[in-house]
Amino acid sequence: SLTQRACCSMSSEATRRCVVSLTVPFMRFAVPGAAAAARQQGSKLTPAEALDLREVARRLAPSVLHRTDDGWALCSALAPYSIDFHCMLINCDERRYVPALEWLGDEEACTRVLPLLHSAVSFAWDQVPCRYLHVGWNWSPRSWGYREEGFGFQSLPTKWHAMIFTWDETAGEMIERARAAEAAGEFVPRDTTTDGFSVCSVDSLPPEVWPLYGVGAECAYRTALSTALCDALNSRLAQFPLFGPWTVCDSPACCVHATCTKQLDFPALFEVPLWEQLLRPLSCCMNDTLRAWCEELTTMDCGAVDRTAKALCEAGGAGFDSGETLLEGLRLPVNVRASPKPNPQHFLSRELIDALVPLIRARYAEDDSHVVWRKGFGYSLVLQYDKNTRTCDARILVGVTCQSAGVVESLEPGIVLQRVDRGEAATAQAGFQQRLCSMQQWLKGNCPTR
Repeated sequence: SLTQRACCSMSSEATRRCVVSLTVPFMRFAVPGAAAAARQQGSKLTPAEALDLREVARRLAPSVLHRTDDGWALCSALAPYSIDFHCMLINCDERRYVPALEWLGDEEACTRVLPLLHSAVSFAWDQVPCRYLHVGWNWSPRSWGYREEGFGFQSLPTKWHAMIFTWDETAGEMIERARAAEAAGEFVPRDTTTDGFSVCSVDSLPPEVWPLYGVGAECAYRTALSTALCDALNSRLAQFPLFGPWTVCDSPACCVHATCTKQLDFPALFEVPLWEQLLRPLSCCMNDTLRAWCEELTTMDCGAVDRTAKALCEAGGAGFDSGETLLEGLRLPVNVRASPKPNPQHFLSRELIDALVPLIRARYAEDDSHVVWRKGFGYSLVLQYDKNTRTCDARILVGVTCQSAGVVESLEPGIVLQRVDRGEAATAQAGFQQRLCSMQQWLKGNCPTR
């Protein structure tokens, strides 16, 4: 049949494409001396559970390495991207709803958030043998829905959090190997694994993630979206020369990047006006652009979703499943999980409309297709610093469809994250825990508390 031939064609295409597979365990750090019950609280939260901010604070508490008086904390990551070093920055205050970086004011960002990021990066720079250092985060605060909540990007949509992690020389070697294998049209056996990294073909992965790696007709949107996003970023960030210009990545995913125009050690980057020169204008531009695309292609009211999610948090998540939420003093049938109807306007280019509307229609119809629109869109941003070349690259991967993706998958040439259970990683976990213990001691004398 035509469908069978199409699937065979996609499978053949997937077999030819090589990606780097990074295998890491779920690992967590509990504060030494914590009660046994507290040590079990550090399991990964679901988006629905994240609406109860008290529960978020309770579950994060055993993993806190350092906390300031106003709730900002460096914590162990519950699902790390590295077997060497990974921590996260998050606000643990049970009263704070902080879904995205653009919700922060200038003073809080510059006097609370950036100093903690600088401390974490400085520890990794000085204490962790590595080639690559990363700071990144996922954004999808409006992706509420039964399809979206199980697939990637912002795992805690009520709490923006940044990831700080490292990779050693092996990462660069495996990436170069994958590029060479793909260029030669060769398949590299999966059993060639070193320090958690291996090279594999895309067809060893679930079919629903194939479009992320350029396999299948459904990924045709990437050129139109990447180009439109570059235009928006270059227009809004033209007066901020620290990174730029923004260009479309040579990548099968919808991905754009820019290089730092200054050659600095990575910790020094967080001492320059990074908030004014990059983080604030970039986060505002991404929010405004993705919100405009949502509201010009569907009936979605992003402002109402934001207000409803905030009200749900203030109510401890009550009413989430029923769709009855206390909003602006009135009990209204506002359901953040509802599927908006397709409603394309003519403010966007024909290329964007043609690329996105079929995916939106499939999402609204609750189509069983593997590839449907991610409600509200999403994105991952990562700053990757290469110690060998002293260069820093900023990369953004746009989450267009309901696929499991995030910070790791935004890195060239398309790295896929795979998990193993704790039992298979006892040795790696011991080293990981030891490094976090060292970091906790280091932070006592090198990190602000106010």
